[in-house]
Amino acid sequence: MEERKRLNNYMFFFMLDIAIIIIAFIVISKILKRLINNNTNKQENLGTETKGSSRIKINPDTGYPMSTSKQIENAYQKYLEARKPSKPNKYMNSEEIWQINQLNLILPFYFKGDYCYKLGDWKEAEWQWQNIAELMPHAAIKLAIMYRKEKRYSDEINVLTKAVNSKEIERLYPNNKEQLQSRLAKAKKRYLKNNTGK
Repeated sequence: MEERKRLNNYMFFFMLDIAIIIIAFIVISKILKRLINNNTNKQENLGTETKGSSRIKINPDTGYPMSTSKQIENAYQKYLEARKPSKPNKYMNSEEIWQINQLNLILPFYFKGDYCYKLGDWKEAEWQWQNIAELMPHAAIKLAIMYRKEKRYSDEINVLTKAVNSKEIERLYPNNKEQLQSRLAKAKKRYLKNNTGK
């Protein structure tokens, strides 16, 4: 009888965990769908203004540079793929299942940010990447590059510092710590050079 109660409790909490994951996925899907619709409308209305004598396209709504149409389309397709969650299989251990579930939550934000960045919508890209910068080193690096281009050196240092100290990044991406530390050291030098004139 005691064993049956324990099994029922285990099943209850297991089903509760699954329900929470499903609800989180549904909520995130609805938010992302709304954001896609907004950006699809923006993409259709993009201008072809060029910056100076170069051929860089500028987003007329934001003033930020845009990528080529092909790069934008590729980024959009990657984003659509990232919205399709990967499913764990029966041969995976609990750590692998955890990693799959984490990536299912992280990747849509990353690829949406990349898509927005290529559209020249840097504010939206920043918001997307900030949501996962402490979970994914690639997002932290993209943010750092964007901050450097905007000469926001202290923001570059902050995002890289948080990524270097993140336990989640260490668990999901154990081989990226050195790269993040190297970028952080360079960012600190750049900050000192630009703020002290040395």
